[in-house]
Order: sequence, then C-alpha cells, then structure tokens
Amino acid sequence: MKKIAVVTPAGQVGRQVVSALLKKEVELILIGREGQRSKFSNLLDSRVSFRAAGLDQSSELTHATEGADALFWLTPPNTTTDMREWYQSTARAAAAAVRENGIKRVVNLSAIGAGAAEGLGTVTYVGETERLLNAASQNVVHLRPGYFMENLNLQKDSIAKGQLVFPFDPDHKIPWIAAKDIGDRAAEYLGSEKWAGHIYHHLLGPKSLTPLEVAEALKKHRGHDVRYVQSSYEDLSRSFKDL
Repeated sequence: MKKIAVVTPAGQVGRQVVSALLKKEVELILIGREGQRSKFSNLLDSRVSFRAAGLDQSSELTHATEGADALFWLTPPNTTTDMREWYQSTARAAAAAVRENGIKRVVNLSAIGAGAAEGLGTVTYVGETERLLNAASQNVVHLRPGYFMENLNLQKDSIAKGQLVFPFDPDHKIPWIAAKDIGDRAAEYLGSEKWAGHIYHHLLGPKSLTPLEVAEALKKHRGHDVRYVQSSYEDLSRSFKDL
C-alpha cells in the first residue's frame, strides 16, 4: 500500500489533505510536533501513524519521512523575525529528506506569483522553496492557490461590527479558494501515479470577487450591513499582529 507523509496535519490545509486521503487506500504518516500527537489519537491505527519532527531539522524530518512514497509539503507558519531563513531552512530539510529517502513524488503548497521577483516577502520565498524541491525530485507538483476564503476568519470581529478591511482598491478582483478545495486536489496528486515532471498548478475558485462584492455577500449571509473599508498594508499588518 502506498505510504504518504503529510506535514502540518492539524493545519488549515493539512487537515483537509488528511481528510481526503483517509478516503483512499493508502497509509498515512502524519508529521508534526510531539505535542500534537494527542490530536490524532482517534485516527491512529494500522494505516495511520504519527511521527514527531521539527520541520526545519533535517535529521528529524528525514527520519520521520523514512519509507514514504509521496510527501505533502508546506512551509509551516512561524513568528520569527527572519522569514526568509525560515523558508530556506525548512525547504532545505524537506529537500534533504526527499533525496535521502528517495521519495518519488512531492506535492508542495506554494502561492500565486511564486518567485516572480525579489522583495515580495513570502511570495519570493516560496519560489525559493519550489527550486529546492525541484532539485531534489523529478516529480513535484507546486499548488499555487488564490486567496484563502478562511482568511476572512481573521476579521470575524470586525465583520461582526459591520466592517470588512483590506488594503486593496474596492474594485480589485481577488481570486478566492477554499482550503478544502486545495486539500482535495493535493490528495488527488498524492494518490496518483499518472503524472510526472515539475508541474505548476494554479488553484482558483469559480469567480474572482472584489472587496465590495465580498462585503455584499457577507451582508446577505449575516443579515446585517457590512461595508468595505480600505486600509493601508501597514495598518492591516499591525491589526493581525494584535490578534
């Protein structure tokens, strides 16, 4: 039976990948921090195991992925002040594990615009992750999703008070996607042997929506007025840091 390793299995996308893979005839290796083991106690059985590893620790990650035929990878969130080093150190650890264990297929969660230019923050860094994984394996799918619908949860208090806040122009079209859609597509690639090479797959919802359109949809769904407020990137960043 095919063995598939999944990092960040408790995360927003990782748990959707796990849920989709549980419906397939595969064995799962869930990889996370030791403190997360108890979260999966109800899943652990003859075909689901949990292995603890730091995702920036090459030796730990290599040990945790031993025996895997495929790997679902994403760079886990971190509050470090040096995000570029975090992305690079985790990508190096992943690439080393793939090479050492001969993992045949990798599905990597990237981002739209990955590696397009310097100075774009995480969009630049995920491009570097793509290159490191490509060098480690002949078969890698890079999923490049749009804006996560779940990110609206970060504004649930503001939305409850009638405000949707973004730094975008009111008529700026945003490509949206749900974490479940990403997880389902990742699971399809992980469970399949019918693809090869380095693939860049953009994941977009059926329709791009402007902030004004999203505010109107929220108004209809919630039954109270929600208006759009355009903020600066700096103000929005500060508000998220206060969460």
